[in-house]
Amino acid sequence: MGNSRGRSRLASLVLFLFDFWSVAHASINVLPAAESDSLDAALRSYAFEVLQGPHVRSGVLYRVPLPANFSGTRVNVTRLRIRSFSARGVNYSIFRIPPHVQPQPYARRVAIVYQNLANWSSSFYYVPGYTLATPVFGFLIYNATSNSKNGSIERQLDLRVMGGPISVNFSKFAPPKGWNSLAKCVRFHQGRVPYLSEMTFPSVCLTANQGHFSVVIPSAPPLAPSPSPLSPRRKKKRRKWNVWAVAATGSAIAGLILIGLVAFAVFKFVKRKKIGAMERHADEGEVLGSHWIGGSKMPSAVSIRTQPVLENEFTP
Repeated sequence: MGNSRGRSRLASLVLFLFDFWSVAHASINVLPAAESDSLDAALRSYAFEVLQGPHVRSGVLYRVPLPANFSGTRVNVTRLRIRSFSARGVNYSIFRIPPHVQPQPYARRVAIVYQNLANWSSSFYYVPGYTLATPVFGFLIYNATSNSKNGSIERQLDLRVMGGPISVNFSKFAPPKGWNSLAKCVRFHQGRVPYLSEMTFPSVCLTANQGHFSVVIPSAPPLAPSPSPLSPRRKKKRRKWNVWAVAATGSAIAGLILIGLVAFAVFKFVKRKKIGAMERHADEGEVLGSHWIGGSKMPSAVSIRTQPVLENEFTP
């Protein structure tokens, strides 16, 4: 009963803070770090209420219902046995926790609370000189062992990464075109202290611990690179290159024209030679005479080459 009353008071406090923020947001840029911690505590409280249901199973992801004041925020929770968590890891949404990750201190069961703050992101998280290019996503791991002593249940645990790093994939939330080279990963640790890092892979951030993550870009728009002035030496080299290019182009055109003229001259020479050979052949042939027969002009031989001889012995 005391635990339920504490949760109710905590939820009422967070709702009051949301109402206060809606009135004072015009004059306040960011909320105090304590309020973001209270937000995490409230979301954790709602998530553990889901895990207390009679039919909750390990390894199943559950949607956490939230009050209307949290409109736009999405929270999911899952409970895992530590053996399964360490042996298989977890791959959900944009988060991938590899195997061989150990919680500190040890707990037989852990609960992972996933947060997507959506339109509330810029209200709770801020990076000076940068703008959030994606919503703020978070995953927090708590002790979920039901018979924990000293009230350690719901206690946030630290992580010891013994294998590969934890990856956060923002490929579905790519920065605006032209900003990719300027985008950076940001991780908000306790107290909302931002830690900036470069992207090892496009749209992927790597981390060794839990927390809240986003992609940021510089607040000022990127400037177009101005052309650097050329030194006198480079100007001289460029001028020489231009002269050589013009000369080479002119030589190529002149060579093509010369080749065309030579080909045309050879063609005319061959044609004239063929015509001369045909004329000589015509002059060396037999010349025929002509005479008229009726109204037609017919060719006739000028002379007879062989005189006829009569085959008769009485020829005088």
